Amino acid sequence: MTLIRCATGEAWNTIMFDSSQPRSILNQCNETEDYDSIVADGRDPTHFDGPAGCGTSVAVGFHLFFQVIVS
Repeated sequence: MTLIRCATGEAWNTIMFDSSQPRSILNQCNETEDYDSIVADGRDPTHFDGPAGCGTSVAVGFHLFFQVIVS
């Protein structure tokens, strides 16, 4: 669903910036969090306040490449 939203041009740049956020004072994320650790803790991974994992700089390249290919 996220890629369909990006393909339609609906705020794809916001998704790109959110998925590339590293750990900082303003972004207190959990660097080791993944789907398995969320389920093991008994939390719901689909909850709106769910995952708090950090992003990666690869996200910028992925989203730009995706936009070029899709358009």
